[in-house]
Amino acid sequence: MRFSFEEKRDLRGWRTPSGTGNLELSSRHAKDGTHSLKWSWSRRAPLICQEFRISVAEGSSAGMEGWIYCETPMPGSLRFCLGQRASDKRGNAPAYAFQVNLGFTGWRMFRIVFDSDARAKDQPPAGSVDRLEIWPPEETVSGCVYLDAIEIASAISSQRTDDFQIPEHGPGADPWHLFYARQKPCRPLPDTITEEDKQDFARIRERYFRWLLGPDLDRRKSLLRRAYDDREAYIHRGWAAFRRLGVRRLPDGSPSGPGLFGHASGKTSFYHVFYDALLPLAFDWALHKRQEAREAALLLFDYVHDQGWAEGSGLGSLWLNCLVFAPYCHAIALLRGELAATGRLDRAIRTAFWYQTFGKSFLRFDGDFVETNADALRSIVFTSLVMVLMLEDTPQKAQYMEGWRAWLHDALQISPRFAGVFKPDGLGFHHHGVYAGAYAPCAYEFCSLMAWLVHGTRFALSAEARGVLKQALLTQDVLTNAYDIPYAVMGRMPHPGLRLFSAYAFLALASDPPDPDLSGIFMRLWKPGEPRVRPLLRMTLDSRGGQFLCLHTPGRLQILQEFAERRLPAGPPPNGFWVKPWGALAVQRRKNWLAAVKGWSQYVWDFEMHPRSWAPKWEENVYGRYISYGTLQLLTSGKPVNPVDSGWNLERGWDWCRWPGATAPHLTLREIYDPRTSWATRFFSAAEFAGGVSSRGRQGVFALKIHEHFYDPTFLAFKTYFFFDDEIICLGSNIQSRDPHRFGTTLFQCWMRERRMPIYLNGRMISEFPFRWSGRKGHSALLMDPYGNGYWVPDAGRIHLMRGPQQSRDAWNRGPTSGPFSTCWWDHGCAPRDDGYGAERYHYVVLVQTKPSALERYAARPPYRVHLQNHQAHILEHFGRRTMAYAVFETDWEIPYGTLARTDTPVLVMIQEIGDVRIRLSLADPDLRLPKRRNMGYLNHEAVAVPSRPSMVRLKLLGQWRLVGSEDGVSVKTMPAEDRTLIETICRYGLTRELELERVCRPA
Repeated sequence: MRFSFEEKRDLRGWRTPSGTGNLELSSRHAKDGTHSLKWSWSRRAPLICQEFRISVAEGSSAGMEGWIYCETPMPGSLRFCLGQRASDKRGNAPAYAFQVNLGFTGWRMFRIVFDSDARAKDQPPAGSVDRLEIWPPEETVSGCVYLDAIEIASAISSQRTDDFQIPEHGPGADPWHLFYARQKPCRPLPDTITEEDKQDFARIRERYFRWLLGPDLDRRKSLLRRAYDDREAYIHRGWAAFRRLGVRRLPDGSPSGPGLFGHASGKTSFYHVFYDALLPLAFDWALHKRQEAREAALLLFDYVHDQGWAEGSGLGSLWLNCLVFAPYCHAIALLRGELAATGRLDRAIRTAFWYQTFGKSFLRFDGDFVETNADALRSIVFTSLVMVLMLEDTPQKAQYMEGWRAWLHDALQISPRFAGVFKPDGLGFHHHGVYAGAYAPCAYEFCSLMAWLVHGTRFALSAEARGVLKQALLTQDVLTNAYDIPYAVMGRMPHPGLRLFSAYAFLALASDPPDPDLSGIFMRLWKPGEPRVRPLLRMTLDSRGGQFLCLHTPGRLQILQEFAERRLPAGPPPNGFWVKPWGALAVQRRKNWLAAVKGWSQYVWDFEMHPRSWAPKWEENVYGRYISYGTLQLLTSGKPVNPVDSGWNLERGWDWCRWPGATAPHLTLREIYDPRTSWATRFFSAAEFAGGVSSRGRQGVFALKIHEHFYDPTFLAFKTYFFFDDEIICLGSNIQSRDPHRFGTTLFQCWMRERRMPIYLNGRMISEFPFRWSGRKGHSALLMDPYGNGYWVPDAGRIHLMRGPQQSRDAWNRGPTSGPFSTCWWDHGCAPRDDGYGAERYHYVVLVQTKPSALERYAARPPYRVHLQNHQAHILEHFGRRTMAYAVFETDWEIPYGTLARTDTPVLVMIQEIGDVRIRLSLADPDLRLPKRRNMGYLNHEAVAVPSRPSMVRLKLLGQWRLVGSEDGVSVKTMPAEDRTLIETICRYGLTRELELERVCRPA
């Protein structure tokens, strides 16, 4: 039941005992609509409502929320009591009760879940409630409050934030804003602030305003001229938004305007005011000194405070609000002098500190793990720096700056656990998984900006912190071919486009001279006319532009332009092989192409989506369930290379069950995604084995064991990928499931710009459309996809090829899609059954960017041999590379192939012969040894903080070997009686260890 108090009939059922007070509809203050309920009391008696009835089951989300307005602060609190009329008549205690503190002015929201927040101890659930009593505070004989948007319902949002009004909700509420608001600085307050510190603050502040405003844009240059025009248009739109808002001052000086709500409410929010009106007016004042801009901006500061944007106000829930108030902080900076002169500055800064959880910077950061995630780094950590800069130059400012720096340093540590951003392999996490398409790269942008702002001052980042950030940026460059990254690491945002750009320039500039590696990447990417770069070279600050963190400022463009004009040398694109175990990912790069394989495991979740049940108008990546089932994405074609021109067009009929490289059932769209679901995302598998090993950073092996334990616990598969330059040998075995759907392993699925784009098949070019072909048992197949990649299948008896139109829906479920495709897959049949020895298998080779003649030569004399392909191991010998490669899934058995004889741990191993007497042994234990859960949602605060444990791996090699050089954590012992060598080595984080061994000559 919702009460909006817009008409007299809305007062039906509301009353006060005779002679105790007065109820009336008032237009003086309103939150939802134009009126609210004004309740005045002259003696202590309750406001009673009996115009509702809702059921309240144990564990349900039944509850109450609403807004309260106070014109002056009052001591004490309102007490809300809910129960049943019949029970209340018998004098029983209320079934549910809670209090809202009243020491505030303006609007405040409360939200209560009855069973969690308001039920008395040892009291059973009421079953239903139909009576509400609101008692005035005991400390006041008379008083007045306004109530609006009161809702009592059998289901309300369970997102609640402890705040000054309700300091303690029950389980499931967010306690952290209030927790950090109660902290005190742990660092000593200096006696004075030094002149050096004042100069450092002035230097940082000058850089910040230059980045934000772009005050001296050179309009002779096209990029900066466009930035200037965009800035002026932004100011113009800000005035239009201000006028539409209709905010005004009443005769008594107080602000009046439409009700504002939290970001996730779906109504007019503080977010829109900050982005679309307050910040552009602040720009106008800072750049043009228009007096009307000053007055309008100060009015907006008063207005949002009156609406409840204030220190200690939780707005019901502060979920996502940390991401949407950067313009508020920038506006404080731009109007600092005017706010200070009118007595508003302290209020504004205290408000910002509350929403930033700035009290977190007061911690010591030298004990238990404290998480700062990507959202915080790209929002509140940065804006906290802005607010510190706006403080007066006092000892407290230096104290706060030291705390802020400690906070950022703590966040910029390698975090070998689910929590935190920066992982040992260089990947960035959010939602406790790899997120290279959003979140993490945006955090890198702001961290690099902060590194530049404070460089050359006493508050500069340490070399270690900059090193961690640099490793993350270099890793992102490895994942980015030209301007695109593989879809499988994008999270729930599977759309093409550059994810990281200005960070390379800002972190390069944080060193003197500029870091050559980072400046080289920036200069390679710097092509202002390139369509994929152009969107990142626009000023987009309002909500219309969608850049809700205020990264794309006009000053940023000026700094990038000036850096580019230094004409530092561009660096070459990455070239090599990389394993990223924290993302169950491997990447091979040569020339201008990239091949990336993606898996999942007990520690790496499968995919993330945003289903309709979370937000009715917001769906993302809803068909991406199988994107981590061994997907092998080739980015090989286009000018520059990009996914669509490589055949990966997800918006033109993409079959979401046929990701190239993946083994998966073939489902209907409805079977993949049910819009009613809220939980079918971010699952871990039942298998620990997913990872890779690298040999000198040039060649490598990736392997994973698929074992679902949610969708289909009977689905099992073992998959390996052996990378040697442009050659990828793909093996699968023991594929089984009781699911009656057809299962397949996809070789390629290529969208075609023209339906007659040819493919190559066994000696002839095929341009027919539509076209179907099936292989013959015992016969090989030679194929080339439309984009120049070759495929050799030694036995094509279960291979199917189809060229034809495909019907689907896009990743955002906005509507149907269609397009022409060439698709090739290995058919495992319905409910595939394995004999226990790996009979249900596949075997094919990909030659990246080849020619039919080269493919034919390869097939005639393949340079490798598969020795074993079952649940125990996949073992391959590559003659040309003199390398044995092992993915050993089971332990403690005699391995009859090559030098590796035994292992006590499931491992990935490559052994390459070097001359006649030496070998290079590359080893990785893919088990990250983290806490095990079925779903990311089951990871609690304790589990995400547990670090990955190292392992002691014991290998036995045939022959007697000694270690060349020395290695920490490695023991090599010869066993002459057995003519073997025992190697014991500590493995960590799924990373590769490489040892060079020399044969021990036995005495004659």
